[in-house]
Amino acid sequence: MLRMLFLAWVTGLFSIVTVITSTTQAAEEVTIYRDVWGVPNIYGDSEEAVCYALGYAQAEDRPEQIFNNYRRAVGRLAEIEGDSALEFDFYAKVFRFEEVCKANWDQVSPKVRSCMTAFQQGVRRYFKDHPDKVPDSHLEIEPWMCVALGRAVIWGWPLGQAGQDLVAGGLDPPKLEYRGSNQMVLAPSRTKDEVAIAVIDPHLDFYGMMRFYEARMYGGEIAVAGVTVTGLPFISLALGHNAYVSISMTTGGPDTSDIFKETLHPENDELYLYEGEWREGERRRIEVDVKNEDGTIGKFTRDILYTHHGPVIAEKDGFGYAAALPYTDEVGLPDQMYRIFTAKNLDEVKEALAMARLMPQNVMVTTVDGDIYYQRTGRVPIRPEGFNYDRPVDGHLAATEWKGIHPTADLVQIENPSGGWMQNCNVSPRVMFPDSPLTEDKYKGYIYVEPKVNGLKYGLHQRAKMTFEQLDKLEKASTEDVFEIALSPQVYGVEPWQAKLRNAWERADDEIKSDPELAKFVDQILNWDGRAEKDSTGIIPYRFWKDQQGAFGREVGNRLGSPPGLFLTNGAAIKMAQDGCQAMIEEHGRVDVEYGQVYRCGRKGGQRTAPAEGGSVDGVATPRALSFGEDLEGGQQLMTGGQCAFQIAVMSQPPQSWTVSPLGQSDDPTSPHFDDQAIELVSNRKLKSTYFQDRAALMKELESTTKLVYPE
Repeated sequence: MLRMLFLAWVTGLFSIVTVITSTTQAAEEVTIYRDVWGVPNIYGDSEEAVCYALGYAQAEDRPEQIFNNYRRAVGRLAEIEGDSALEFDFYAKVFRFEEVCKANWDQVSPKVRSCMTAFQQGVRRYFKDHPDKVPDSHLEIEPWMCVALGRAVIWGWPLGQAGQDLVAGGLDPPKLEYRGSNQMVLAPSRTKDEVAIAVIDPHLDFYGMMRFYEARMYGGEIAVAGVTVTGLPFISLALGHNAYVSISMTTGGPDTSDIFKETLHPENDELYLYEGEWREGERRRIEVDVKNEDGTIGKFTRDILYTHHGPVIAEKDGFGYAAALPYTDEVGLPDQMYRIFTAKNLDEVKEALAMARLMPQNVMVTTVDGDIYYQRTGRVPIRPEGFNYDRPVDGHLAATEWKGIHPTADLVQIENPSGGWMQNCNVSPRVMFPDSPLTEDKYKGYIYVEPKVNGLKYGLHQRAKMTFEQLDKLEKASTEDVFEIALSPQVYGVEPWQAKLRNAWERADDEIKSDPELAKFVDQILNWDGRAEKDSTGIIPYRFWKDQQGAFGREVGNRLGSPPGLFLTNGAAIKMAQDGCQAMIEEHGRVDVEYGQVYRCGRKGGQRTAPAEGGSVDGVATPRALSFGEDLEGGQQLMTGGQCAFQIAVMSQPPQSWTVSPLGQSDDPTSPHFDDQAIELVSNRKLKSTYFQDRAALMKELESTTKLVYPE
């Protein structure tokens, strides 16, 4: 049954008004209105003023995260967190984040520089007013660190692509976090209200650098609702909407980075071979301060050779492997983000994307004009023909050198497809919608990049298949329909598996059927409706049953939502049920466990949890994405990743939107907003309004008001 997912709140909270004045003549007043979820809605006259207030609000809500993120951006987080932060700090220094951003600060536009400066002034103002809130991770901040932080945010994508080339060459890649996402757009022709609708749904870890900060900002050219990375002044990763356009992104895109295999001199560690001659590189000592277990500071040191391709990040058998990333000397990302989130139509978004500073991503756009648009974006080098850049390529040949950067006209893209909808849940462009013309044969392979699992091109995986099927059935989608699809706990492809088990069970020996626990286990699976709802007792037996497949079935078949294969005879299905029943009893003590009893919503360090719905658990995945990795008492598991900045935007004039953050707005455990969204919204698959450009509605749901003056 379709649930109503709008959330109306009637509160008895009174509005708390705080006025903070400057010691100098005020140029303008800027106001932070916090709604009943603690989310700041910022109103001012200029872009700088609202960025100033955003800095103040972030410092109030996430004081430690601000400084941790800046530390990560300049390679100094291990001073606080120890070995767990060492590898990222190392690469931040190897790729010269601080050096590049300091040296090229004047390449950032004056407007963006002034907004970054104002933002950090707001951060400082909060800590000046509340010196007791300054965290241990505090460091002196400078505006160029915002550029470095943006660089740190995108770096995992191109570095990950270079890492895949290392793997192909038999070397170990850098360790990177999982990144996935969903995105969906519907044209006016497919919606009940005849306006475009966007689903913005990134999937990341809930506790790292990418734990987003939600805000709404109105000042000057800025009128935006969405999320940013804590420590940045803009809705900065193209995840949100303004009064004209919405932007969403998912992992996937062209191949932007390569590994060049350098022949190293056997006696001189600063020389490498190029076109038959020894060329001198630059050897630098990389030093990272690391906190020891006893609290003292140690030092990790490694010498790195820099060739003209890039830093040598691995060595083996006399060869060095240099990472070539086209982002290495670039600082244009903040300006690209500013242009995107102040764009007024699709053409202006395209012009911003043409700056080519984003990491490889699937980008989808909707507009109030009714457009829907897709681009498989990234900063893509032009590679010479005749060489395989999917593995380390010979670095000693001039013939392998890049020939420039592809213009965005070369990239995979489509505007207003005739079917009226698109989805990309980390899949190939050829399966984003029925009869997609975006096929691999029309593009260079490194521009298209067909996704693979275990080396196999797969098209749609389990989560995407469910979304594709649900969207394709819609003729005129209501907003409620889109809510249900985007937050669906439906598991794809259950029926063929149930049919196989039913057939096997009906033909099983009476002796087998006489086992009461096994009979109950099978019954739970056969009578399950295929939804991972909190009170479902069928999904956990289903998961244990399917987990008894061979390795290929578990690792590939489950991911793709494949039907039972020919290997699954009736006898094999029954043996899987027997083994699955035993495994479930060993782990949970019984076979009738509700999904929400095991999988929980909440926050690390919180005092409460609530039952979850939907998610990815051992080969079972739903469009509503949650992952679980924190073990609690009694065999329960706490959510740790998944839908980290979920938003639905209805592109009316003005747009309307609804969001949910996975934890809460504040990092203060004593705040009511520490875990309120996890318990009250995430657990119940509900969203909250952004009150976009609707101050009257916001005033009815107001918790507090803070007035600031800018500049100081």
